Amino acid sequence: MSFGSQLKIALSNRGLTQRDLAFMCDITESNISRWFMNKTSPHIQDVVKICKTLNCSADWLLEIK
Repeated sequence: MSFGSQLKIALSNRGLTQRDLAFMCDITESNISRWFMNKTSPHIQDVVKICKTLNCSADWLLEIK
């Protein structure tokens, strides 16, 4: 899976939308949309914000094994 796929799973499990995440993390919806479609990758500071907000590990979100 990709970052976008993992992010979709995390949001779905928490009942959140891309818009919710954008608001909660102060990230643009367009950036989140690009990540969902695997067009771009997030900056590390955005990964940190997302992990804190969604209470998940960066290892899981980035699929580091």
